[in-house]
Amino acid sequence: MPASQIRRAQQHLSMPWKNGGGVTHELAVSPPGAGFDDFVWRASIAEVNRDGPFSVFGGIDRTLVLLDGAGFTLYLDQTEQHNLDLPYQPFRFSGERAVSAHLRDGPTRDFNLMIRRAQARGRLDIERGPDAADLDAEVALVYCERGTVDLSFNSNATTDRLRHGDLLQIDPAETGLWHMQPSTDAILLVIRITPLISPGASL
Repeated sequence: MPASQIRRAQQHLSMPWKNGGGVTHELAVSPPGAGFDDFVWRASIAEVNRDGPFSVFGGIDRTLVLLDGAGFTLYLDQTEQHNLDLPYQPFRFSGERAVSAHLRDGPTRDFNLMIRRAQARGRLDIERGPDAADLDAEVALVYCERGTVDLSFNSNATTDRLRHGDLLQIDPAETGLWHMQPSTDAILLVIRITPLISPGASL
């Protein structure tokens, strides 16, 4: 069996934002058990229910993706404005920036990828069904936002199926190839992580 893990939607850990201004549902963090101050990368889903400031994360590159709701307007350092109102359109910014959000029409839900830039690089891609694909070695996470995706490992029969809210976290030390077959209506968030640390060190 592969060493990678599948986490179901009901298994995600809920906690307050770093600044206490909202609720975040942690999907995966590296290294396991890391907190806000010592993670290398972290993937989560935030519930934004009111206007207010985002948490500040020095040394972190952030990517947001609107999942549900009308979205919000971001004000960055009081010099830049960005409307996060189109679903599945990643927006990247530096965690050091002073960011506040103004809801456009009620609560929203967004995916949040954070990567410590001194230790790793990352990319978030939106992939849609129904085309099958093999996952390259840099893929760390596959999050199923809509539809389903059937997974197999090393050309074996189907290993499992991801549904809405489920996540595949791939062990970087694993030897093998994951294959995915999304449903026609599937929307997947695929996260690739490239470590910048010395060989043999563990994320």
